[in-house]
Amino acid sequence: MAHQLEHIAYVGDNPWHGLGNQLAPNQPIEVWAKMSAMVISY
Repeated sequence: MAHQLEHIAYVGDNPWHGLGNQLAPNQPIEVWAKMSAMVISY
């Protein structure tokens, strides 16, 4: 299902599919939301 991913965020080793934005540990939820493209604007 990696072909269906557009934006993800992760901590640690690169995922096997090589997609996403690597984050440093202990980031606030706002950073996770922005880097995984889950921010909803109204």
